[in-house]
Amino acid sequence: MLRKWIAILLAVAMVLIVGGCGAPAEPAGEEPQTTTSTTTTTTASTTTTTAAPTKQFNIVTGEYDIPLNASTRPVGIMIANDSWAARPQAGLETADLFVEIETEGAITRILAIFGSSERVPALLAPVRSARSPFVQIAQALDLVYLHAGGSVPAKATLSKIDIDHLDSAACWREESLWNERDYEHSLSTGGKKLTEYLADRSWETTPTRDMPYAFGEIKGNAAGKVAQVKISASETATFRYDDTSGLYTKYLGSTASDELHETLDGKITVSNVIVLYGDKYGESATNGATCNFDLANGNGKLITGGTARDITYTVTADGFKLYETDGSIASVATGKTYICIADTAYAEALKLS
Repeated sequence: MLRKWIAILLAVAMVLIVGGCGAPAEPAGEEPQTTTSTTTTTTASTTTTTAAPTKQFNIVTGEYDIPLNASTRPVGIMIANDSWAARPQAGLETADLFVEIETEGAITRILAIFGSSERVPALLAPVRSARSPFVQIAQALDLVYLHAGGSVPAKATLSKIDIDHLDSAACWREESLWNERDYEHSLSTGGKKLTEYLADRSWETTPTRDMPYAFGEIKGNAAGKVAQVKISASETATFRYDDTSGLYTKYLGSTASDELHETLDGKITVSNVIVLYGDKYGESATNGATCNFDLANGNGKLITGGTARDITYTVTADGFKLYETDGSIASVATGKTYICIADTAYAEALKLS
């Protein structure tokens, strides 16, 4: 019996010892607290935001430089280039595309083309009359064509063809030019007035025709850092390339003269020079013989990036196109372009170096 009680007492003692070595008992009346270890993984979220365009595409230059909500239909404006009274012109250097052609008596004029009326400067002068070869180009590109009167043949053509043109509209006589030169060479226009005038017309405000060229630089197989172009019997233009800017600057006369073609506000610089040749013929007009050109098709040179290469062209009522020798649309560098159109007889006079 004694042994039995001793065994019971030893068992109780063992239970007490083991209980003292365990975790402390939770306080009465409280739930046990549980600690949970949580691992959080953060994944970076990348959102690509495309900035809203601040300008519209200019089909003439290949650049985004037309204000939002503005018309993107190109406009072409006749500019004089014939005497001390015409040069220096006002605002001519801002044009996106220049087309220089002989009109009569070896005198040339320039069609200044802008990708939008809102790209026309505040003062562009002197505005002059229409001539037949320019009417051909304006019709082919479906330009809004601004001129002041015209030769008898040019006006006759304008009256027959489908073309949106303005005869002396949105123009004024600039007093400073009138005082310094003469009344005849004082007619001026400007982007603000022209845009306001066009806003009241029901004409198309977006391009209806492609430009003659595409954009994409291609190196030519001939030298083209300096180009001397005989445009008429008395008008020669020289273009000099600058490796740093990638631009050609226009000079008047031969390579020996280096007379900069200055405007009132600067100089004319372009990314591309294009020389096209067509057969010239005389027209009958009340004010003497004016000339026109057979521009149905022909040959020329594309001068860009310090190089030159052969091209061909076509002009129809529905389009003006330039082609590479493989038949594809000619590619030009992004930016401004200067086109000289001359009699086929002067093709041999072109000097490239």
